[in-house]
Amino acid sequence: MSVRLIPLAVAIALLGASTAHADSVSGGGGANNSVTGGAAQISTWVIGAINGGVKRPSGTTACTPWVPLDGSTIELPNPNVSLINPATGQLSAVYTRSCDGKFQYVYVGPHSPVDVAHVAYQKVTRLVPRPQVNFSPPTDKMVVNFESWLGVAPHVAVTATAAIPGMSATVTARPTDIEWTTGTKVAGDTEMIPCQLWGSTQSAQDGCAWTPAYPSIPKVTGTNDERYHGAVTIVWQVSWQATNGATGALGELRTTTPVEMGVREIQTIGD
Repeated sequence: MSVRLIPLAVAIALLGASTAHADSVSGGGGANNSVTGGAAQISTWVIGAINGGVKRPSGTTACTPWVPLDGSTIELPNPNVSLINPATGQLSAVYTRSCDGKFQYVYVGPHSPVDVAHVAYQKVTRLVPRPQVNFSPPTDKMVVNFESWLGVAPHVAVTATAAIPGMSATVTARPTDIEWTTGTKVAGDTEMIPCQLWGSTQSAQDGCAWTPAYPSIPKVTGTNDERYHGAVTIVWQVSWQATNGATGALGELRTTTPVEMGVREIQTIGD
């Protein structure tokens, strides 16, 4: 639906040509971009910033979604609006929204879906949890030549979405494997145990079991505190999908919890 806004005539005249320079440019960080007194302020949409670094005009409480600035949103001399970013010289698209009747404008550079996905990836890296681990027997009661079991609290896939006007991308991290490092310093000893999700402390499930061959003494562990210094890691496979249909993979994420394990040796005395 086309809207006539006579007070915007001066501002829109700047956008009437097939390309135009912004009359006011903000580098982000929360510029207040409203139309007042017939003058439009157009800000760069800063990818990765909260709402692109664009705040609502003061005194407003709600805004419509960002939509392309064209003849369907506002009556323009030329409905094919584009904008040259004066800082980069790149041709960008112009988007607008209304906040309680006050219009805002932003230009959005030629970001690829991968650019947006990488912003969502940074969010996912802050959301994926470290493993919550339990052992049977407890970590201070393990015994040489007796099997110990690991259980990790299950976690579902973690997702995060990043968006710019006209496109969003969702990144998903899915847990796939567990790695249990023992911390042994003995050549040929079991250094790492790869296992499936999520193990158990009730039985040797999913391969999450370890039978220590040596007690946790300094010449075995390389430490003086009578402990193996190991770790448990969840391996996450990360993928992304954009609203324009593009998809891709972003490799692995790993979240780790250190563990200290005291392994005793039971001495037997013959007759």
